[in-house]
Parts: sequence; C-alpha cells; structure tokens
Amino acid sequence: MHVYDKTTFGGKPYIRCQNSILESKYSRGEICNVWVDISGNPNVIAKLCKRCTALIAEWPEAASRKKPAVTKPKGWVKMKEYVDPEGNVYFRGVLQPELKGTKNPTVIVPKPAKSKKVKLRKKQKSTLRNALLCELHDIRNRLASGEEIDFAVQMKLDKRRLEIEKELDSLK
Repeated sequence: MHVYDKTTFGGKPYIRCQNSILESKYSRGEICNVWVDISGNPNVIAKLCKRCTALIAEWPEAASRKKPAVTKPKGWVKMKEYVDPEGNVYFRGVLQPELKGTKNPTVIVPKPAKSKKVKLRKKQKSTLRNALLCELHDIRNRLASGEEIDFAVQMKLDKRRLEIEKELDSLK
C-alpha cells in the first residue's frame, strides 16, 4: 500500500489525491497533484479529489432524468369533480374507483392568451402622433369646408376623428 503525502495549510490537514501515482486503484493514466482537505478525519490514508471522483462516477442516463408526460390539466386536484380520458373519476383529487367509466371526461377550455401591448419608443410615438395629427387635420378641413358631404361619409369621418383623438390621448 502506498503512503500519500500529507501536509497542513493554514492549520488544516491535507493529503494528495489518490491518483497522484500511476499505480493507484482509480488511475486512468493521468497523474493528479491536487491536495484534498481531510479536516473531517485526519487519520485518512487515501482520498480522491472531486475531479477524479467525477471522472470515475457513472452518470445516470439522460432518459431516466426526464419527467413523465403530464396528462391531467393544471389544478385538477382542486376541482370538485374531474374525469380523465380513461374514465377515472376524481373528487377533489381523490380517485373514486367505484365510479370508473360512469361519467364523461371533463372538457377543459383553455384560457385565451393575453396579448402583449407593444410599448412604443419615443421616435415611434412622435412619428405616429404626426401621422395622426395630419389625418385629423385633413378630416377637420373636409368637415369644415363648404362642400356637401353625404351623411354616411360625415358619420364615418366623425367616428374616425374621435378614434384619432382617443389614440392621441393614449400617446401622451
């Protein structure tokens, strides 16, 4: 059995990694010269560093870490009654095996997604404001001019004028 170097740094005992020699049990052909803290048990004869331990350890398969697919909707445990597609009946999250297959599956209606309001930059606001003001100016001139305007057209112009004024107020 090989005796590994021991020393103390700052009052704590340290030992060289077990892979500091090529004949060690866990050697992979590389020499590791890391000092490992053994303050928990100063009588330790040999110890592997974190890096060498990680190289030796077998990691679990990626497939085993995947979560199983969720078949029930969010909040089904809090529902007074929930029937899954297989016909299992749940009352407040508790399975009722005697009622299996007696009721139709619960239909879950998804909530509509909220639309994100786009926040305009200063330059975009000013360009939009200028365009709206030009359109408003044209509408006011057309309504104020002496020419005859059809009633339906006048109503459309008034409606658009109000919409523009509302948009201008929201831009402030």
